[in-house]
Amino acid sequence: MGGGNLLHNKKHISAFLIIIFLCLAITPGIRAGGATNFKLTSIDNKKYQLKDVLGKQVVLVSFWALWCKPCRKELGEIEKIYQDYKEKPVAVWSINIDTASFKSKVKSYVKSLNLEVPILLDPASQAVKLYNPRVIMPYTFIIDLNGDIAFTHTGYNDGDELVLRQKIDEYLKAGETKESE
Repeated sequence: MGGGNLLHNKKHISAFLIIIFLCLAITPGIRAGGATNFKLTSIDNKKYQLKDVLGKQVVLVSFWALWCKPCRKELGEIEKIYQDYKEKPVAVWSINIDTASFKSKVKSYVKSLNLEVPILLDPASQAVKLYNPRVIMPYTFIIDLNGDIAFTHTGYNDGDELVLRQKIDEYLKAGETKESE
């Protein structure tokens, strides 16, 4: 093997890495560790804005849709997490991405499950474009007390909620440690 092939491969690898870096740098919504604000309305017409809780609470956001069976399964677990953490500095938001024409179906479905977790509506895909542009469902992320996106997860399998709880506890503990310093 000649040294020319190795040099040629290094150039391709370097070009590839530069392209990846540039793509990451221009990806909308997610900046170096930080979270970008969005404003949405819940099914009960309350206004939610991410910047209102950033740095004050650990934030768990889960995207779902009526057509997504794993999403509907995860939604019950998100509700349990909401109930278990609602007295702590944790915001749990479940964002439905169905179009506006499905609003009444979403409301009916949520009511049938007796959910209390805030269900935010994103019919224009404002938040989903920022955080889940490939629209892979379900998609969940957690923002730590520094306002950084600390964890992301795609899909749902039984037991994934245990990982979410572990991460929330970890970020809460890190925030307590930071405050005591």
